[in-house]
Amino acid sequence: MQEPVSQSLSLKDVPTFDRLVAMSSRHPDLEPELVHAYLHILYAGDLLDRIEQGILGGYGMSHGRFCLLVLLEEAGSEGCSAADLAEEAVVSRATITGLVDGLERDGYVTRVANPSDRRAVRITITAAGQERLAEVFPVVLRRVSRVMTVLNATERRTLVELLCRIQTRAKTEAEEPELTGIQPIKNAHS
Repeated sequence: MQEPVSQSLSLKDVPTFDRLVAMSSRHPDLEPELVHAYLHILYAGDLLDRIEQGILGGYGMSHGRFCLLVLLEEAGSEGCSAADLAEEAVVSRATITGLVDGLERDGYVTRVANPSDRRAVRITITAAGQERLAEVFPVVLRRVSRVMTVLNATERRTLVELLCRIQTRAKTEAEEPELTGIQPIKNAHS
């Protein structure tokens, strides 16, 4: 029987460049410089995700719930439709429904009838949701500042430019499953 693969498996640290060079003798397609950079990006993302999960978890929140509160705060009193939230968050409507159900149960959001179309519902942030966001957001931002100030302003701009280039290529690769053997990114409305 095959063991299930852990979705949260991560490396303790990134393999050294020398280790990757040694591995390349057994795996001719392994280009040490490319893989080394790639693993550093993955590792940094994993560490940043753990930091965020630690902060948000301390407030009984997930990344998804936090993001929805931020989006709804930005939307103001008009709120958003579930479809708009799904598109903005790049998730399915079912995912949004589950997140909104939990936030509504906690009193952080409410569903209100759309005055121009009574069949449609708008989701708005409540005063309690704004208060919770006002508690959590500064803590997240302080931690972001602590992590990112290791780079000066020029380095941060360069980092963003480089990451945007990688993101553009990664999106293209993710949309070409016949070339990559991975599942395509699903449309938020699927």
